[in-house]
Order: sequence, then C-alpha cells, then structure tokens
Amino acid sequence: MPFWEVAVASPHLNRRLLARQMAAQVDGLTVKMAAAALEAMLDSISQCLAEGGSVRLARFGTFLLRPRPARQTYHPRTKAPVHIPAAQVPYFVPSPELGRPRRKRRGD
Repeated sequence: MPFWEVAVASPHLNRRLLARQMAAQVDGLTVKMAAAALEAMLDSISQCLAEGGSVRLARFGTFLLRPRPARQTYHPRTKAPVHIPAAQVPYFVPSPELGRPRRKRRGD
C-alpha cells in the first residue's frame, strides 16, 4: 500500500499523518497548509520552552521545563569518570481530560 493511501485513523501518528488527519477534519484545509500549521505550532512551543516558559493547552496538557541535577557517571569502556552537567529538560503533563474516555453521543 503506498504511503498516500495510508488510513488517516492510525493508532500511531507522526507529523505527516497528523497533518493528513487535520486536513481531513477541516473543510478547505489542504495537507500542505495543515503541515505548515503543525510546524508553526511545534516551533512556537519549542521557542517558548527555550525562553524558559511553559505552554498550557486546555483539555490537552502542559509543556514545562524540569531541572535535571548534575550527576557523575562512568564511561562504560574506560571506566573513567564523566561529569554530566545540570540541565533544564522539557516534559509534558497531560490534563486529566486527555486520558479520560470520551462518552459517545447519540447517533455515533
């Protein structure tokens, strides 16, 4: 099956499939426009996190930075000590509504 015939309702989504699904749900939105909108959204989230902020999307979740402390480890081959510096790492906290099963409406 060619990639352009892949079902939109896949259990696993990547950027390309997500853009196709977005385009299928919105009238007049092409896959190219959906891909551009998706890239713009991801770039905005990345930029906000890079500036030390957080991004909260209602009914979805929050993207935050979490401090990771410095630690000492060892090189597996040479057994030499290696220092890993402290860093701020991004993480995602899902909203309670994201994991909650949705009720079916009549007629669905």
